[in-house]
Amino acid sequence: MKGDYLDELIEESSRDPEFARAWEPIAIMLELTKARIEQGLSQEAVAVRMHVNRARVAEMEKDPGRVSFARIMAYAKAVGATVTVKRSKPAKRRAQGRGRPVGAALTASPRSG
Repeated sequence: MKGDYLDELIEESSRDPEFARAWEPIAIMLELTKARIEQGLSQEAVAVRMHVNRARVAEMEKDPGRVSFARIMAYAKAVGATVTVKRSKPAKRRAQGRGRPVGAALTASPRSG
C-alpha cells in the first residue's frame, strides 16, 4: 500500500537527526489538525481561541514546518490538546555541548478531563 511505503520511508528517515528535527513540527501539527477535525472545530473557531485570523490557522495547517513552537502550543491549547516531550534515548549533544538534544520526540494528545 502507498501509505505503508510512506510510513516506512518516514520511519527510516527519522533515524537521521536533521530529518527528525524537520519532521517534528509537521507531525505535531498533523496530530493537532486531526484533533481539531475530530472535535468538530472549524479553523475559524480555533482562530478565535488563538486571537488570530482564520487565514493564519489555515497557513499553520498548510505549512507546519514554518510554525513556531509558541504557535504550536497556542494551537494545541485552542483544540484542547497537550504537547509532550518524551525522550526515546539518552540525549546526545552536538560538538562542544551546543545544539538541540537528539532523541527527544514531541507528541500531541487530547487533554484528559
